[in-house]
Amino acid sequence: MTFCALEPGRSTVIGTENLSKAATVTADAPLQAKLEDGKLTITAPKETKSGYRQVTITDGNAQRFITVLTVPGVRISGKVAALSNAKNAAPGKDLIQSCAVLKEYDSSCRVSFDEEIPAGKYYVYTLRRMDTAPAGCRYEMLLPDGKWRRAGQSGTTAFDFYATAIGDGRANFKWDYPVKYRYPYHKADEVIFAKPAKSIDLRMTSKGGVTTEVAAMMLIPAGDNELLNDTIKILNGYNCNPFLVNKNNAK
Repeated sequence: MTFCALEPGRSTVIGTENLSKAATVTADAPLQAKLEDGKLTITAPKETKSGYRQVTITDGNAQRFITVLTVPGVRISGKVAALSNAKNAAPGKDLIQSCAVLKEYDSSCRVSFDEEIPAGKYYVYTLRRMDTAPAGCRYEMLLPDGKWRRAGQSGTTAFDFYATAIGDGRANFKWDYPVKYRYPYHKADEVIFAKPAKSIDLRMTSKGGVTTEVAAMMLIPAGDNELLNDTIKILNGYNCNPFLVNKNNAK
C-alpha cells in the first residue's frame, strides 16, 4: 500500500505500472484523483480538513490503494542518504524503496526535506526496518539546536507496533516514533524544533551488530489529539500498513 502526505491546496503525482486503459480511480471527498498517461495525480483542495483518506485504483477485478494524509504543515522526506559507517541501498528482491542501512554503533544517515521545517512542535515518525528485538535497536535524531534525542520507541516489546514489526525473514518497514510514559499508557511525544531545518541526522546508539534500515521520515504538527490517535491506528495497525512512501515533491 502506498502512502503520501499533502498539505491542503497541493497536489502530488505518483507513477503507475501495469494498468490497462480501462483502469479507473476514485477518491474520498474532498480529495480529487486523476489517471492520465501512466500517472496518478492526487489533489487536496484548500478546504480539505486534517485527516486520512483513501484513493482507490480499480482495474478489472484488481484494486490498489493509496492512503493520503492531509494536514497543514506536514513534512515528508524527499531523500535519505548514508553518512558515517552506513551504506545506501537500492530497491531489490526484499526492498521496494531506497533506504540507508545503519549496521553498527554510531553509524548515521541524513534525512533531507524538499521544504524547510518551520520551528515548532511536531510528532516525528521514522519509517524503518530492523533485524532484532526493538529494545536492542535504539537510535537518536539530531535536532536543529544541536542536541540529540531518542527518535523511536525503546525499552519494551509490548507495543502493538512491535508485535507486527518483527516476523519471519525480512519484516516490513514500520513507522516508529518517540513516546512518553510507559505501556499501556504511552503516547507519541512532542518533539520541539527550536529553529527551522531542512534535514535531520539519525544515528544508531545500539552495539553488537544491530541493523536498522531508514527509508523516510514524516513530521506532523503537534496538538491535534484526534489526528494523533488516527495516525497510530492507521500507520501502526495490524490491518492497514501503508509503508511505501511517495517521495515526489508535492506542489
